[in-house]
Amino acid sequence: MIIGAVGSGKTSCCMYPFTDQLLGYRAADLQAKASGLVLEVKGDFCHKVRDILTQRGRADDYIEISIDSEWAYNPLHNDLDGYALAYGIASLLNNLFGKGKEPFWQQAYTNLIKFIIILHQVGFGYVTLFDVYESAICLDVFEKKMRRAEENIVGKSFLAVPREAFQPHARELTEIGFEADESGQLYRAFDSPTARDVLQKLGIDLSVQYEPGPAGIDPTRKNNWNPSDAGTTAIGKISIRNCKAPLSKASPFFCLSLTTIPASNGRSVRPSNSTGKIHPRNRARSRFLP
Repeated sequence: MIIGAVGSGKTSCCMYPFTDQLLGYRAADLQAKASGLVLEVKGDFCHKVRDILTQRGRADDYIEISIDSEWAYNPLHNDLDGYALAYGIASLLNNLFGKGKEPFWQQAYTNLIKFIIILHQVGFGYVTLFDVYESAICLDVFEKKMRRAEENIVGKSFLAVPREAFQPHARELTEIGFEADESGQLYRAFDSPTARDVLQKLGIDLSVQYEPGPAGIDPTRKNNWNPSDAGTTAIGKISIRNCKAPLSKASPFFCLSLTTIPASNGRSVRPSNSTGKIHPRNRARSRFLP
């Protein structure tokens, strides 16, 4: 710990030379060279560390986690449940803007955030602060995500009719979404009241086919999710207006200004993609990283 008055030389006389010695120690040895984590607000020291690493031949060891960098940190990607994460966000809002006079509304928006987080955890396996923001300000987006999550969890139902029954009513059935399957002997459409009504009016016998949801959804979180609760408790108590303008295409990842300096083997501070909480932005699944 370095203690001193403002302008006394703490950074220039202590931090810079100490850092130079640490990062320069056996810099060419892949197993022995030092690694570290730098956390700061202004960013000046991070830039100095980058210069030191470059001078020591370790420019590739510098990894910056920030809004503009390749790497990002997601504070919602951990083992906490939906309420714990929502409570943390609500506490942050209280610290920034103060508590309201009505505790009802504070509990209501905490519940809203909780259900949005659980929706993404259960339905998609991943959630970011951008997902929470996007779902909270736009009811249309929230409803679409609820439908997609339901399909991922419980699967999709299709109404199927044989080719012989489809052909005499091809125009009417095509308008409601019937398409030929791979065999060409059946025509299918998503199960819906509208499709059922049309088939009933046309006197066509139907069969129901079911496709399970995609693998990879966390089954341990399913007990935390109740779609009816999300609709009545969260949306019913919070006034959410439809979006009148397109949402910003800002990065869906929430980033913190911090810098990591890993050893070349990566074992010191860079977690693996399977268990870590730091992810590269340019991976194929840009919205929902495991």
